[in-house]
Amino acid sequence: MADNNEPGIADAIVGGATNVPTPGSSRKRTQGIMSQQKTFADEPMPTSPEDYLPSYISQYIETIRSERGAMDYLKETTDVTRLDDYEYGFDEQAQRMIDSADTQTTYYQDGNVQQGSYYDVATRLSNDLMEDFGLSREQAAGFVGNLAHETGNFKFIQEIAPKAGKGGYGFAQWTGDRREAFEDWAKSNDLDINSYEANYGYLKKELTTRDNIIGSIGLNTIEKLKEAETVEDAAKLVSDYYLRPGTPMMNKRLSSARSVFSILK
Repeated sequence: MADNNEPGIADAIVGGATNVPTPGSSRKRTQGIMSQQKTFADEPMPTSPEDYLPSYISQYIETIRSERGAMDYLKETTDVTRLDDYEYGFDEQAQRMIDSADTQTTYYQDGNVQQGSYYDVATRLSNDLMEDFGLSREQAAGFVGNLAHETGNFKFIQEIAPKAGKGGYGFAQWTGDRREAFEDWAKSNDLDINSYEANYGYLKKELTTRDNIIGSIGLNTIEKLKEAETVEDAAKLVSDYYLRPGTPMMNKRLSSARSVFSILK
């Protein structure tokens, strides 16, 4: 039976991340996993449990330490009232995600498309774009595939765990000034910002008019998009030129666009 007092991998990780002595730190380092390690004359003798860990675990420990330092700094420099407001903002965002939970469903079953929220939204968006802007199936799928990627296949209209501020909202995950403009536009048109009508309506507005926030980017997007011949070209254009995400994750966007294309008739 194993000695429960022997230091294990978990002990090493916790001890390394917190700098708190582990249960086995006072025992001889020749016991347990320590005795299984080989040493050589030209290599320094390990001096802590971390020396026995794979490099990726050591890097993870460093990440924990750096994040802990950042949190300590936040606590020291942030007013308590502002922290309360920040937490309240997340509560509101979480509620909005709960409100949109009805969009979660199973979209594929036994290899066949199941008529559901993803199917309905993806096909409706694609058909509207093709009809209103004269796009091909490839071009529409490239556009809608991006929007599906942005929203987790239209499950979450509110960005999950935004790094700053309120985060993105809507089909195109509009942020900052664009989010405020979207909210104001929906309100002025008496539309629920969670509705298809509000989201497609504002998307269409950006793609057909010049405004003070993005200038002619919307108008130019359609012009450039009509030159795309493949789903992949269309998806890359919409991501790079219109949406401009900080971390594109292009492979996932391309996969999403291909999925949309596969359900269009």
